[in-house]
Amino acid sequence: MKVLAMRNFRLKHKISLSEIAGQMDKSAQWLSRVELAQIRTGPINKRKILTAFKNILKVRGKSLVQMKSEFETAKSRFFEEENEWTKP
Repeated sequence: MKVLAMRNFRLKHKISLSEIAGQMDKSAQWLSRVELAQIRTGPINKRKILTAFKNILKVRGKSLVQMKSEFETAKSRFFEEENEWTKP
């Protein structure tokens, strides 16, 4: 199944939909539909999603250096489809 890269990033780093949705004016269900490529989102909501991820990184603290680094690499692909991530 194809999903947006941000879903794989979120699952890999154990970030909940509600955690992101809580930073935005959208529901977890809406965000899930975006991740599953069931609906497209415009530049304003894309910016809000990226800001929500950045805020979560700040809250989780300095111990998440690897996640921060991966986010900087992955954010340019967040709205592209890819194969769904599975736990190793």
